[in-house]
Amino acid sequence: MVELPTAIATSVSPGVPLLVGVVGHRDLVPAEIPAIRVATERLLRSIRDAQPDVPIKLLSAQAEGADLLVAEVAHDLGIWIIALLPHGVAQCRADLTSDAAQTAFDRTMAGAEILELQPVTDAGVGESPRAEDARDRQFERAGT
Repeated sequence: MVELPTAIATSVSPGVPLLVGVVGHRDLVPAEIPAIRVATERLLRSIRDAQPDVPIKLLSAQAEGADLLVAEVAHDLGIWIIALLPHGVAQCRADLTSDAAQTAFDRTMAGAEILELQPVTDAGVGESPRAEDARDRQFERAGT
């Protein structure tokens, strides 16, 4: 059983949602994924069980890797998902590199609350930001 900090276990008011954010790597080690999934499920269950009257919401950028793995576990546990997307839904889905990731994205996005970040237009005079840099900056903003 995962021990929760006393502040989490005792201070959340019923009815006020507890927002759990996830930020992680895209390149998970395949052999470690089952253990990460089990640990994530234990943590989310322990949070839920510590305050059964408090709704939990998961905030996720839905990127391939840790974000989608945690979103899948949350979805399976009936935890509401807020998809904080760095780009539009279609572009985020197209950014995924595997059929499994696209399937997980589709499943976890079904019924999710969607918040799309507006693109940053902070390039200096005469600068033309590379598309990859702009993409990375949007994911960084979502994680922050």
